Order: sequence, then C-alpha cells, then structure tokens
Amino acid sequence: MALTWKAILKSSHSLILLSLFHVTVAPRMEELSVQQPNSTEGKMVWDFTQDPPPDLTKWFEESDVVREPGKSKAVLVQQKSRLFQRAVFFTMLNPQPNGAGFAGMRTLLSGPDTLNLDGYSTLQLRVRGQGQNSHYKICLHHMGMNYEPNPTYEQTFKVPLNEFTTVNLPLASFEPYYRGRKMNESEVGPLKKSEITSFGFQIFGGVYLPEKQQGTSSLEIDWVKAT
Repeated sequence: MALTWKAILKSSHSLILLSLFHVTVAPRMEELSVQQPNSTEGKMVWDFTQDPPPDLTKWFEESDVVREPGKSKAVLVQQKSRLFQRAVFFTMLNPQPNGAGFAGMRTLLSGPDTLNLDGYSTLQLRVRGQGQNSHYKICLHHMGMNYEPNPTYEQTFKVPLNEFTTVNLPLASFEPYYRGRKMNESEVGPLKKSEITSFGFQIFGGVYLPEKQQGTSSLEIDWVKAT
C-alpha cells in the first residue's frame, strides 16, 4: 500500500524525535565517569568541576609569539554541559623546524593566593588528552620571580589520548629551566614549595628533547591538587 505524504511526514517526525531522544539519554560513557576529588585527602589547588568554577579570567596566554618567529596559540576555557563540568586547555603548536615553540596559559598568585605546598610531596592532576600531542608541562615560579631572566621550575608529563587518567608529579622533581634549557639547581636553588607565585600549563615543540610535537591538541582538566 502506498504511503500518503501525511503518513511519510508523521513517520519522519517520529524518527527525528527518536534520534534526539537517543542523543539526550545516551551520552558517551566516559563523560559519566568523572572522578570527583577526595576532599579529605590533600590540598585542592583548582577544582574545575565545582560550581561556581575557578575564575579563568585570571589566567593569561604565554606562548612563543612573545618572540618574532613564534606562531603558536593557547586558550584555557570552562566547559559545562548537563552532565559534567571541567576546564579545557586548547593549543595550536606551530614550532620552528628544530622544534622550538611552545603554547601555554598561566596565572599569577600573590598575597593570600600564594600557593603554599609545604608538607605535600606530589601534584596530582585528573586529565584527558585529545588531538595530535600527548606531552605537556607544568611550569611554576616562586617568590614573586615570575618573569625572565628568572628560571621556571618545570616538569613534563605524558597523558594517554582519549581516556582520563590521574597524573602524579613529585614536587621534588620540578627542576629549573630558562628558555627550554635546564639550569644548574646549585646556582639558582630548588623550588620553594611554600611560596609558589605562578602556575601554568604548557605544551612544547621539544627543541631540546627527543619528543617533537606540532599541531592541535586539547587537555581536559577536572582538578589539580597536592597530596
């Protein structure tokens, strides 16, 4: 029996509504497994899953465009849906042929906001990587020495792509660098954990490293805490 136009339209509307209902009630399973931080253990630095979230307007870009040949880009934004909430560090990394290049976001901490991590041994991050790259850095400054020619205390880490993981970074393993070159800690001193005055996320081209990276990536961040 031939279907009338009215029957065809009714059938199409039903299929569209069914598709919308399926999208609404069948989210990606990994979004339902957001791991909340244990508030009784450690010191929360940033919890991007909380409501209201930390103020991201206090973060600013620090990428290789500060130098003439630089052409990389970074942003840090809040993502919020009906199912979850987190921060996302988006990057476009365009390094020089030798791997020189970086893209980052950081925030300054002063006065009552100075980060005191005395008594803690580890920075812990709940993150997921996506895109072309999987190697990142946490970059710290201390004692108000937040700009060149002062060193940055850095530690690199690798994230598995497309799945959430908890990254543990020993505070004792943050080492001083200047423009990508490792410095002698005996000359500049170790990181002063009790007076961290700048905190940043960074992705790098790998000019002095075996890992070379380029292209677009994102790092989803649920929270950062000290344990």
